[in-house]
Amino acid sequence: MKSIMCVTMKPKKLGIIGGFFLVFGFCVIAFPPFFKSQLKKRVTLKPNSTIRKFWSHFPFPLDFKVYLFNVTNPAEISAGKKPIIQEVGPFFYDEYIHKINLVDREEDDSVEYSTRSTWFFNPSLSSPLTGEEELVIPHLFIVSMVKLIFKYQPKAVGVLNYYSLW
Repeated sequence: MKSIMCVTMKPKKLGIIGGFFLVFGFCVIAFPPFFKSQLKKRVTLKPNSTIRKFWSHFPFPLDFKVYLFNVTNPAEISAGKKPIIQEVGPFFYDEYIHKINLVDREEDDSVEYSTRSTWFFNPSLSSPLTGEEELVIPHLFIVSMVKLIFKYQPKAVGVLNYYSLW
C-alpha cells in the first residue's frame, strides 16, 4: 500500500513564494540583454567619447626593454678568430602608442586606424647605461648571407675574404 503525503500551504505564503520566483525568472530573462546594451553604450568607440580618447591616446607608457650583444673583438674576427660576445642592457624605453588616421566603418561597426609608436629613453631605469654607448653589432643579414655561401658555395669564400665584413 502506497502512502501519499500531501503538503498544504496557506495562500499568502504560496503567493509570496510564487511572486519571488516570478521576479527571479523575470530578472534572469531580462537582465542579460539590458546589461549587454548598457555595456555596449558605454564601451563603444564612438567619436568624441571619453573611452575613445583614452583608447586612441593611451596616456601611460609601456615598458620597452632592449638587450644588445656587443662584439668585443672585431679586429680578431677579421683575422679568423671566434667572436667574443657580451650582452649589454637592458636599455629601458618608455613607449607611447597612439592610434592615428581613425576611420569609422558603420557597416561593420569597426574602426580602422594606423599606429604610431614613440620611444623615449629612460635613463633612471637603464642605469648605469646612458644610451651613448658605442657597440659593435654584426649585420645579421650579411652574417646569414655569409653562412649560406659557406654552406652552398664554398668556392666563393675567397671573394668574401677580399672584402672585410668588419
